[in-house]
Amino acid sequence: MAPTEPQVPSPFLQAMVLAAGRGERMRPLTLVRAKPACPVGTWPLIWYALRFLRRQGYGSAAVNLHHLAGSVKRWLGPARAWDLELQAFEEETLLGTGGGPRALRDRFGAGPLLLLSGKLLLDGDLSAARERHQTSGAAATLFLWPNLDPRRYTSIVWDGSDGLVRDFLSAGPPSESGSPADQRWMFIGVQFLNPALLERLPAAAPSDLIRDLYLPLVRAGAVRAELFPGSWFEVSDVKSYWQINQLLLAGKLDLPESPSITDGSCIDPQASVDPTARLSGCCVGTRSRVGARASLDRTLVWEDADIGADSRLSEVIVTDGVRLPAASSYRREILIADQAQGLRRFPLEPLSEPE
Repeated sequence: MAPTEPQVPSPFLQAMVLAAGRGERMRPLTLVRAKPACPVGTWPLIWYALRFLRRQGYGSAAVNLHHLAGSVKRWLGPARAWDLELQAFEEETLLGTGGGPRALRDRFGAGPLLLLSGKLLLDGDLSAARERHQTSGAAATLFLWPNLDPRRYTSIVWDGSDGLVRDFLSAGPPSESGSPADQRWMFIGVQFLNPALLERLPAAAPSDLIRDLYLPLVRAGAVRAELFPGSWFEVSDVKSYWQINQLLLAGKLDLPESPSITDGSCIDPQASVDPTARLSGCCVGTRSRVGARASLDRTLVWEDADIGADSRLSEVIVTDGVRLPAASSYRREILIADQAQGLRRFPLEPLSEPE
């Protein structure tokens, strides 16, 4: 797909990125950072969603925060350089996919709200879909993709003939969740929503968009859907996080904006890699150092880490602030610096090659 040209920012558009979840399936990485702050290459995950918004012509957006909020907030300031003004709202209590937008109802105007998850990497042009949403009179338009694993992901019953969503089916075997034909589609976490509908949700209380808002609207025939008009990737757990980074390093992410890759690795300009070190398929974050004669293979080094001379790392995730002495050796592990316990080690589960 050719890069999408940025559109002129419009003050009449609204958008929100959901970034407040606990990221439990991403543990132990989310013991260090919130999921949207975990690096893909040398960019925090949330930058990919924010840059997508900018390419759609949005000049401002809301971002809700909760778990390790500071780890995400520190990455929002640079968006001003992209002419994107962000307003961050920290939730004292996690409000869920419905309660987060509901708490900000007064911040949104009458026009459609583009709501998307901060765990997505996206490209495509939503301008035509936005027009169709507005002319349809629907309460919401959900973006779908083929559901390749209905045992794991909730399915959307939608045949596309009139665009209306018929039902949501819980993940599970077909005998429990409907026929195989009903399980072809999944909701990817991107939607246009008429903001006034948020008032149907309880104020200042947790709620879920699908359960508490969309299901009643589906029964009334007020929710439509479309296939997402572009490419998208989701970071949901440690395995998908690893695979997304491998796709990036292999040049297989179909995105118009991403950090630069040189000789198969992604090195932050403020990182220090000794000329005698050997790196293959690696990322090295800002202010991290790789010592002399170190050998790193398919290893992700976050920020402020120090890899000692003559170390050997293979398929390792080195998180923020880890210090490894000379001649360290690790394979398929996640390393976390802990002030109380020292270096904590977690297994990096058997990894399949990204498709």
